[in-house]
Amino acid sequence: IFSLPKNKLQSGDLKGAIDECERILDLKENRKSKNEFPKLYYIEALAYQKMVESNIDDSRSKEKALVNFDAAISYYPNYTEAHLARASFLVRFKGNLIGAITDYDQLTSNALDTASEKPGYFVQKAKWKDALKNWTGALADYATAIALSPKADSIYFDRGEMLYRMQKSDEARKNFDTAIELNPQNSQAFYTRGLNDMGVNDNDKAGADFAEAEKLGISPAELETIDTLSNRFYFTALDSVKKHNFKSADISFDNALKIRSCNTFALLGKADIRFTIGEELINQNQSAKAKNSFLESIDYSKKAIKCNPNFSKAFYKEGLAQMRIDEDDSAINSFSEAIRSDNNNIQAFIERGNILLAQKKYNKAEADYTQALGLLQNSYDLAKRDNFKDKLKSIVNDQSKVNQLDGQALYCLNDYPTALAALSHALDYNGNNTEALYYRGQVYYAQFEFQKSIRDFDQAIKIMPHYKYYFANGWSNFKSKNYSDAINNFGNAIILDTLNTLKNKYYLRGLCYFKNKSIKEALSDFDIYNKSETSKTDTAFFADYGMVQLFAGKDAEAFKNFNQTIALSAANSKALFGLACYYAKTRNFDKVLDLVQKAFSKNELSKDDIRPEEDLFLADFNKVKTNRTKYDELKKTVH
Repeated sequence: IFSLPKNKLQSGDLKGAIDECERILDLKENRKSKNEFPKLYYIEALAYQKMVESNIDDSRSKEKALVNFDAAISYYPNYTEAHLARASFLVRFKGNLIGAITDYDQLTSNALDTASEKPGYFVQKAKWKDALKNWTGALADYATAIALSPKADSIYFDRGEMLYRMQKSDEARKNFDTAIELNPQNSQAFYTRGLNDMGVNDNDKAGADFAEAEKLGISPAELETIDTLSNRFYFTALDSVKKHNFKSADISFDNALKIRSCNTFALLGKADIRFTIGEELINQNQSAKAKNSFLESIDYSKKAIKCNPNFSKAFYKEGLAQMRIDEDDSAINSFSEAIRSDNNNIQAFIERGNILLAQKKYNKAEADYTQALGLLQNSYDLAKRDNFKDKLKSIVNDQSKVNQLDGQALYCLNDYPTALAALSHALDYNGNNTEALYYRGQVYYAQFEFQKSIRDFDQAIKIMPHYKYYFANGWSNFKSKNYSDAINNFGNAIILDTLNTLKNKYYLRGLCYFKNKSIKEALSDFDIYNKSETSKTDTAFFADYGMVQLFAGKDAEAFKNFNQTIALSAANSKALFGLACYYAKTRNFDKVLDLVQKAFSKNELSKDDIRPEEDLFLADFNKVKTNRTKYDELKKTVH
């Protein structure tokens, strides 16, 4: 009797199943004995239910399904499958939890206490009562289910989860504890116990439970919830960082890490704090403490990288800290890893380029700057498209800086035309980029365009007076024979160079004084430079020192310095000519021509180099016709 409608139901012929049930029930011999066919009503109800599942708005099928479930149960009150199906239908399609609970009341009454399914009936009733906020009834049903199946960890978990939502934290934890004792693999119990611990601000326990839950396996949504809880502390920490309240920020970062030990952003936040502290300590001249702070920053960056081996920002921060403690090779590796994990990490290209530039690996540095410039242009185009004005301003500043660095590398490669183009681009982006002005001035200087170099150095000085700009300007003015301007620039360089970075600044100013015929001032500057360690091996200096002393009437000292120069460099033209002047001045004419010949033989001296000395010290020597004839012949080699 039941095979045909059942087969039609299972094959998806729902109308056929309904028609067959109705045909059998409508048979003359069955009209008065329908109570003998509750299963037909059940099959028909299931067929209507499937129609509802295909079309949730099919109200007729909903009513027909319930009528048939009711008929099946009315003819057979202990029909378990019908009670289960009707309860499920009432919940899914009618939202009638009370009706479903009534069905399960019948099921729990019918089932023996030893029946394996009976605890589950009470658990389901408890969940529906929970949904109806009938928590007393739900707790009673959970208690009955536990009494029937005291070793079922899932029941303790379900009851604990409800108690957690009821904010009964202590009772909830006891249930989770029992569930975990019964089944240490219950990841949901660990996860929800962690949420419960968060509710009572026990972040340490919560974090331990979340870690165990993650190890056992939880859903992506649950892992996202843990991240969200952890990040609440992370964002609180960021607010503290903005206020420079690093102590509070650290506490918040620590809480974020208690919740999720691999919160990579929190780890990077702690690295950032220590890096910033290190920078501040450097400014306070506390280098030892600064180094310790940078080492801590590196350690936190490494922890973040361990959690996420492709965390480009952590590699970048690690590299910056390594730079600060002069671990440049390690920093290059870190920046390379930052680029590997994110080929659009502009700052990693820039900083790696900076180290390579400092290491005089100019080709590699220039390649990194070129890559950074391409990425900056892409960023600019996107920001312009989206009208991000603040971002555009930042990008333009970076474009100026990187063009300047690129130009610097090209200058060091002696590629002056390309360097000029890059440095001019830098100034197009930011006309106040003093370093771009400085290096463009250096390029002009290298090409002997001294007036252009002076113009750029002057502009840089107007924007930011810096000793190296004055120093470079002094050189350009010296080469242009603007000795007074050169003296002023070297003087400012001397005042501003408080750390004595420019070792030969007094020598160069003294040379300008000498060229300007200010012998007293020249001698004073040379005397100062003579006391420095740098001067001890400076052959050019001793030759000039001797000449100034000769002009100052300190002939013995001059003789000593000329000979010291020759001891360091036997063929030094200027020292040899200086000795010739010394002997001419002291009227030892027989030694003059031999020294002049040696001085002029290398064609290193210019007429400007020898004119003042020639006029003053060789005048008497050249009064002798034979001396003058021979001297003039030798002088033809002077350019």
